[in-house]
Amino acid sequence: MRISIITATFNSDATVQNTFNSVLRQTHADWELIVKDGGSRDNTLEICRAFQKKAGERVRIISAPDGSSMMR
Repeated sequence: MRISIITATFNSDATVQNTFNSVLRQTHADWELIVKDGGSRDNTLEICRAFQKKAGERVRIISAPDGSSMMR
């Protein structure tokens, strides 16, 4: 059974790595991580993309300003 983990971010470069470290410590092997970013202007997306390269297709990143039509 696949577990979906969804996390919301916005200008979270100081803390988002903690989320990724927590995901990696899980014992359940079949997981996916969906990151919904609210259009961060700091290094949040760069950190997310680096983790995505490490974890592969398990990680999906959606970045758009909150309230945009992309999420409707």
